[in-house]
Amino acid sequence: MSASRTSKPFTSVGCCGFRPDIESIDRLSRSKVGEALQLFISILNSGVSIVTREPRRTYSQDSINDIAALLEQLIYMSRAHEESATKSFQLKVAWAKKKERAAGWN
Repeated sequence: MSASRTSKPFTSVGCCGFRPDIESIDRLSRSKVGEALQLFISILNSGVSIVTREPRRTYSQDSINDIAALLEQLIYMSRAHEESATKSFQLKVAWAKKKERAAGWN
């Protein structure tokens, strides 16, 4: 099945049943790496394959034993968590500055 050209996640039904297709594995979770890895493995262990568009990969239960595939996913999961934490921190700083400016208007 060809990948959709939309940026939104979508699902498809392959010959073996439900299969989530996502843009990138970092869209699966922004959690800490250990939590994201557990989610990834639990999805695969349940018999559901995951298809990503970037990089173009299909992960199945067999992928759990593929060290290269797991290392690649760990890197994406780590990046997703770090980016999320950085954005969260930046938003907190921005809101604190806005509150300071608003308090100065009194």
